[in-house]
Amino acid sequence: MERASTLRAAAFSLYLALTGCATTQPGPVRPPAGDVTQPLALAGRFSTTYVTSLPETKRESASGRFELYKDASRLTVDLISPLGQTIARAEHRAGSRATLQTMDNRRFTGETLDEVFEKAIGIRVPAEKLPDWLSDRFEEVVERSADGQRIKARDTGWDIDRSGGRWDLVWHHGTERIEVRLLLDAD
Repeated sequence: MERASTLRAAAFSLYLALTGCATTQPGPVRPPAGDVTQPLALAGRFSTTYVTSLPETKRESASGRFELYKDASRLTVDLISPLGQTIARAEHRAGSRATLQTMDNRRFTGETLDEVFEKAIGIRVPAEKLPDWLSDRFEEVVERSADGQRIKARDTGWDIDRSGGRWDLVWHHGTERIEVRLLLDAD
């Protein structure tokens, strides 16, 4: 149960696939907003909080590092604990089923990473949207500062607030609330 809680909290940060080790990739490569033809490689820190208030208030939190890679044929996200252990590895390759493998070697499969996370933790996480969000592509931009450093947006039920290299993601439905903070490593 505790491992499922840790995975649930961690998953809300990035939702993705791991390399199986604690080493980090070279600095993040972030294409200009709107450029979906270039590979995307990002790394950083995450923290998540999941709160449910029925039947009683329950709070779960997790933090660690993430590595995300996306190109035309795959999306991979690694979730790594603060001590350098792999929490989960999620991957979706074009033409294949998405997979998620946890640190205790449980394996989940589905049509999308969102579906795989739902099977693993019970909540549909928008993992496949992360590359768009981290590249400033959203369904609806609510507010954008003149210099472009601050953006408030909404996408698939999530409120997104980006300020420089920090993303605050909030999802709220009924008695459940998920808060995710992503901090990108400097280029």
